[in-house]
Amino acid sequence: MTLQPPPAEPTAETPAGPPASPARGRPPWQLIVPAAVFTAALAAAVVTVVAFTSQGQDPGRENRARGTTSSPAAPGGVPDGYRRYQGPAFTAAVPEGWKEEGSGDDVTFTDPAQGVKRGVSIQRVASSPQGDLADGLADAAQKTQDDPDYPGYRQESFKRDVPYQGGRAAELQFTFARDGVPTRVRVRVFELGGAVYQAILIGDQQHWDEGVPYYETVLRTLRGPS
Repeated sequence: MTLQPPPAEPTAETPAGPPASPARGRPPWQLIVPAAVFTAALAAAVVTVVAFTSQGQDPGRENRARGTTSSPAAPGGVPDGYRRYQGPAFTAAVPEGWKEEGSGDDVTFTDPAQGVKRGVSIQRVASSPQGDLADGLADAAQKTQDDPDYPGYRQESFKRDVPYQGGRAAELQFTFARDGVPTRVRVRVFELGGAVYQAILIGDQQHWDEGVPYYETVLRTLRGPS
């Protein structure tokens, strides 16, 4: 079964400001960015931006079959400058030389380049979907606006209906600053193999544009276990 967005809310991108107030029955989410991300040792940080705080499982829901997407035009689906990450929960092409932290369904890849604070994280946040993913992400964004852990929080965009993996994903981008470091975050929440995952790009604003192609390549090559 493919989740459908609410009929009264068409695909839209909001340049700034929180989404509409949450409705009952939406999954509870929380936005979390550990302080360690903003130290010089970003490579040692575990980047976690979106997490379910009390997400239960629905035993009556069948796991939805994983959709397919086209592979990048490179031998074995891995572009030049990337390597294949093969884990028990997912596979993806990740940048060569990036440090790998975590295991299973919670893995972060960080850029070791000196002076650059950048990481991509893939994490399973729920065993099965409970409600509309976009609504859950919208609720999280709204709660984060006044959270003191995100000084200067500003929502840059919110996309409710992003085609991905044969279904629909939701995506949020926001900026804030901690310890004097202007920072940007991009979060995509989606279903993969019947579970709910998040893919996160977090980095300092100065080097943001260079990090986007890495993130989009990971998204494009991400697959569930064979």
